[in-house]
Amino acid sequence: MQLQFDEIALNVRPHAVHEWALTTAEVAAGFGVDDGNIRYHKSVHTDELIEGKHFVSVRNPNAVGNQAETWWTKRGVVRLGFFIKSDRAKRFRDWAEDLVVAKTAEAPSLPQTYKEALQALLVEVEQKELLLAENEALRPKALYADAVLSSTTELTTTVIAQELGMSAIKLNKHLHMAGVQYKQRGTWVLYSVHVDKDYAHLKTHAYTDSAGKPQTKHYLVWTEKGREFIHRTLNRKLIQSTSLTAVRLGLPTANA
Repeated sequence: MQLQFDEIALNVRPHAVHEWALTTAEVAAGFGVDDGNIRYHKSVHTDELIEGKHFVSVRNPNAVGNQAETWWTKRGVVRLGFFIKSDRAKRFRDWAEDLVVAKTAEAPSLPQTYKEALQALLVEVEQKELLLAENEALRPKALYADAVLSSTTELTTTVIAQELGMSAIKLNKHLHMAGVQYKQRGTWVLYSVHVDKDYAHLKTHAYTDSAGKPQTKHYLVWTEKGREFIHRTLNRKLIQSTSLTAVRLGLPTANA
């Protein structure tokens, strides 16, 4: 069946346990991101995105190597919405939450005995306790993410390169090839498409040269938001590169 969200129609897959599920491509379309972004969050949030609860692996006989596809449950779509920061992501998460609430609100059959009533009450209490526990577990991470992304910390390319296990020269080349930055009069600057996104800005360093004359040098420093963008960009490049290599070698790819 199909469900409508904004301007797109999502092809919903029926599921015996979770009622319905969406493929990675459908979820990405809903959040307004690419498939690699969804795979990125799945790979870095393994402690919070749990197989069998937030997503299921389904064999695709038509895929190369009969590899498995990832189908996201309603709980999984809602959980992903806490990691993807945009107005559209918030609306898509709310859309999934409304579906969960609508299903829960369907009139259940009334308990016929005292024992059935106690059992129904116990299930309701357990569900509420589970939801409260999940919310409390997510809250510190959400607050930390908001604090980090809104901080004014400045990070050099060298520091971020060390996090990624490479040199600043190599990282600069990767970012140039990914269409993030280019060199202008010896200084790396962002392409215009990224300028207004609060990823980085130029900083001026004053110094005295060997002749005793005052000089200035400009260099790019990154915000925490820019740091997260670099990690996400390089992770996506790695996935694409790995998949391309696998296709060339005739091996199964790791696409969800």
